[in-house]
Amino acid sequence: MPPINPVTKKIVAIALVISTAALAFHTAHAAEQSIKYLNVDYVLANAPGIETVKSELESYHATMQDEFDSRRDELAVAMRKFQEIATLLSEADREERVLKLQQQQRDLEEFSRTLQPELDKKRVALLEPFYQRIQVATEAVAKRNNYDYVLKPRAGDSTTILFAKPEHDISELVLEELAKAN
Repeated sequence: MPPINPVTKKIVAIALVISTAALAFHTAHAAEQSIKYLNVDYVLANAPGIETVKSELESYHATMQDEFDSRRDELAVAMRKFQEIATLLSEADREERVLKLQQQQRDLEEFSRTLQPELDKKRVALLEPFYQRIQVATEAVAKRNNYDYVLKPRAGDSTTILFAKPEHDISELVLEELAKAN
């Protein structure tokens, strides 16, 4: 093996020092990252003002249930009345009343199908401001405490990032990479 040139030795030594320093910096920086998590369900259940929302949802549910019960009772009364007088009606009147009762039955079924989706829409409308406030509060806490990431654990081992420092966002790099691929 030929002797190593002194300049090459210096270059290799400098490269080794730079590599070691870069590795040490990266390791130190990685150790500094602060990752936390947030139990959003717990926060939501204990958020100030949530009792008002729960009460409003219960009231809305009761109103919708009362409306359904009222329509169901009206249909039952109309059917009983029809059965009582059906034999006294002409064929045309009987057919007309049967059609009205069938329509009333369809309307009741349609109302029944819309109950849960309507309750869900109301729940989303009432809770959305809370989720927005939780997001704002999460960001404020993360910034104040210098957290790099705040995760939201979910069932099924999936996790949502609620906060990340902008310098950790690689979206632009990914977009550049995608642009290169096209």
